[in-house]
This record gives sequence, structure tokens and C-alpha cells, in this order.
Amino acid sequence: MKQNQKPAWLGTCLKIALLGLFVWATNAGVAERVTLLLDQERFRAVVLYAGLWGGCVACLLIAAFHPRLRWRLAWGCLIAATTFAGYLFMLISGSQMTVFHAITLWSATADAGRAFWFYQTDVALAAGIALFGLCVVAAKPPALRPWMDRWMGPLSLAPAGPVLALAVMIMFRIGNDTVAMPQQFTPLAIGTVAAISLARYDLPEKAALTVKPERVPTVRHVVLVVDESIGADVVSLEAGNPVTPYLRSIRDRIVDFGVASSVANCSSASNAILRYGGGQRDLRRTLKDSPYLWDYARQAGFRTVYFDAGAQNIKNTDTLQNFMTLKEAALIDEFVTITGGAIPLLDRKLAQRLGEVLSRSEPQFVYINKNGSHFPYDASYPADHALFTPSERDSSGPVTQEQRINSYRNAVNWAVDGFFEDLLARTGLQDTALLYTSDHGQNLELGRLTHCSAAGADPAEGRVPLMVLSDHAGIRKMFEDGAALNKDRASQYAVFPTLLELFGYDSADLGSGYGGSLFVSATDPQAFVSGDVFGMFGEELQWNVIEETNLVRHMD
Repeated sequence: MKQNQKPAWLGTCLKIALLGLFVWATNAGVAERVTLLLDQERFRAVVLYAGLWGGCVACLLIAAFHPRLRWRLAWGCLIAATTFAGYLFMLISGSQMTVFHAITLWSATADAGRAFWFYQTDVALAAGIALFGLCVVAAKPPALRPWMDRWMGPLSLAPAGPVLALAVMIMFRIGNDTVAMPQQFTPLAIGTVAAISLARYDLPEKAALTVKPERVPTVRHVVLVVDESIGADVVSLEAGNPVTPYLRSIRDRIVDFGVASSVANCSSASNAILRYGGGQRDLRRTLKDSPYLWDYARQAGFRTVYFDAGAQNIKNTDTLQNFMTLKEAALIDEFVTITGGAIPLLDRKLAQRLGEVLSRSEPQFVYINKNGSHFPYDASYPADHALFTPSERDSSGPVTQEQRINSYRNAVNWAVDGFFEDLLARTGLQDTALLYTSDHGQNLELGRLTHCSAAGADPAEGRVPLMVLSDHAGIRKMFEDGAALNKDRASQYAVFPTLLELFGYDSADLGSGYGGSLFVSATDPQAFVSGDVFGMFGEELQWNVIEETNLVRHMD
């Protein structure tokens, strides 16, 4: 009898050891959290934390030692998937996922393919560990004692317990108490809560426009160009900048506001705030109450035109980006999606189409989402346009900081400098005011999120260029006076009031939720919002202040 039992016990110990290795490899900060709770004398919290961990481990063992293969496979796949998501996020960001991250990532699902390509090394590592976990859970366990086997049937759904418990805890604690909880269950609980929050949330019903323009619009065409992932760290009109030499060569046609702060650090939130008319001083209320930017433009007599050159990765062409709804899209007279062909050529197609639009005689307001320099950076420019080397394309192993910066500089040179050289060769700006900025900046530090951090965002995620191009003397004088007041002090929250003044409105009619336009001295701090902008789950906004002293130029 003993000789027959020995292999069974060895198999049991081996399986438990491999499960322990899987859990240990994918969970960090457990000891640190216990130490912190003890230092704070939160002894009940320590007991609760240990109990939750113990319950999760017990349910993991139930899944792994279930005698039925179908149950082991079902739970194994689910545990592997949630571990992959949580561990991958930790590898990329250096932090653990929260419900705010989940909501933010949901809004950027169109970029999932590019993100996986950019972080392919981390993806491969996380996938390998998740596959290892699946194999360990699904592997046939040694025969159980009869009394244990009888209990496995009723306990088949037990691993759902930790997910439910964690989800309730997340909702009760408003998403802040999942630090150092098991990755084998926590991301699934986070995703469940995020999905429920998103399903129950409706985007704001915008208020009707009640004010009218007080004067004739200042200029015939007003254009807002919102680029993708362009940081102020690499764009400059100063002498010696090799990244944007063309812009430097036409600096007499450009009014430069220097380093500005974006409204947010994620594409969807930034574009929504700009279009919805969110004000920095009362963001949630103004997002709900302010009419759309398109409403103001149409009532002022402008034809509304929207260009989307960043929709190449959306397979369903009917899908709208950046929180745009069908109701909002109905306010756009001309909706143009730039797709087809190589990704680096999308902005060149955009330049051609924009040149055609600006040749029209009727007044137009044009809002543009460029393709820009979204990661992976090497996909944003042609391979023969690698001015800065070595780049990530040259890497045969782990990417270095130098390679990442060079890839990004190549992308910005092509996407910004090349775009404007192409556009201005096609059209003049004699009766046009073109405002240029980006949806957010980029943190190029290895091991950190480039943007979209939910909390504790790096200032680089919100540092963006802000320039105005126009050959109209009156327009140039207005913006030059504004730049003299606001160089390196401006915020994108001033863009909405500025556009309204160009349309002929008095921006003072916007009320106390807004600061002034770019034409008056800025009084609010340069800050961008991150995380749950619309209040889908939490009430508190995450504000991140930028300072010029934090600027790290990546041009030399």
C-alpha cells in the first residue's frame, strides 16, 4: 500500500509546487502590503487580507485538483487569461491594474493591436507564464481520497467565489483596495466591475445652444489639428533641432505657444473633452452641460468637417472613435475617414484632402485626428526614412532607451515635419487659422506606460506642442499677443474658448467653469486629467500638474 501511495503524494506535491511557482512569479508586493498594514496597526485589515488570499489559494487548488478535465480546462483557461492581463499590465506599467485602468483601456481598444506589437517582449513573457499556469491547472491530478472526490462536484463553481468577493470589495472600496491581491482572480473581478459600470453609464446628453455669435467670424476657415502621441519633448522651433527642421524653416509663419498641457493623457478622453467643451475649473459639469463644438460652429455659419486619419485599426468602419456618438456625428456635415494603404501614408492622404477642403470658398470648421506617431513608432514612418539610428527596428534583443528615443524621433519627423511640408506645398493659409496640438504626450522611459496612466501619471504624458499657423495678418497678431502672455504656460483647456472667439462668440458667455482663451493671460495651472474622466465609476478626478522644469528634450 505504501509503495502505491508514494507516487501519488509525489505527484500532489509536484503539482502544488508548480502552482506555487505560478502564483509567486505573477504576484508582487504581498510582503510589502502586509508590512505596511502592520506598521499602520490595521490588524483587522491584515486578517481580511490574509483571509482573501487564503480563499483564493484554496479555490485555485480546487480548480487544479478537480477530477473532471472539463472543469480544470474551463477554470484553467479563465485563470490563465486573467493572470495574463494582470501580469502583462504590471510588466508594462510597473503598477497593478485598477478599475480605472480597465475603463481607460476599454476606451482605447482600437489600439490594442498596436499596443501588443509595441510591447511584444512583455506580451511573450506574460503569455508564456499564463500558458504554464494553464498547463499546471489542467494537468491530471493524482487520485483523490474518496471523501475529497465526493466534495469536488459541489465545489465545481467555488473559484467564482473570489471573483465575486473581490468585485464586491472593489465596488465598496471604490476601486482602491486590490493592491497585491492575486492576479489569478483580481483582473477578472476588475473587468467585471468595469463592464457593469460601462453598461450602466450613458454619455452626457448635451445642452442646447442658446447663445449667438456677437460678431462676424474672424476668419473663413478654422482648423483644429489634433495629432496622435506628439510630445513637446521633441517638437521645437529652436535652432539646432534635427527633429522638426522644416517647422523651424517656416517659423515666421508660426505662432508658437511652446510647451502646453493637454486636457488629458489618453486619446479618447482628450478628444472628447475638446469636442464636448470641457472646462478645467468644473470639468464634469461642463462636459455634461456645454453644447458640442460642432453646434457653435454651425450656428456661426461654418460648414463642419471631420477628418479621422487614425481609424486604420478599426475593422468595423461604422465604429466611432473617442467617445463620439451617432447623435454627435449627425452634427458633422462632412465625415471623412482616411484608410487604406501603408500606415505612414495616411497623414499624407490627409494633407491632400485637407488642401482640397481649404480651397473652398464657404466658411468651414475642420476638426482633424491625425495618425501621428502612435506606437509602435517604427510603423509610423517608412523604413527608408530612419534619420536617427539605431532604432527599435535595429534591435535584435531587448530595446534600449536610445533605440526607443530614436524610433520616436523618426516617427515625429515624418508625422509632423513631413505632414506640414506636404500640406503647405498644396495650400496657403491666407484666410485660415490652423491650431495644431496633440492629444497627449509620451513618456519614453522604458518600463513605464507611454500614456494613459490612470493615476500618478508622468508629466511627459501631458506635455504637448501648441502652435498656430496662419498667413492672415489679423489672426497672426491676435495669437502673437496671446503667445507673448502664455508662452510655455498655455493649456488645451483654453482651446475651446479660443475657437469660440474665432467663430464670433464672446467666450465670457461660457461661465465660471472655464478659464480664458489663448488671447488672455493664463491663470490656471498647467494640468491634465487622467483616469475615469466621465465619472463612470469614481467621483474624484485625477489631476496631474506639469512643469517646464520637468521637460527632458529628446532632440540632440
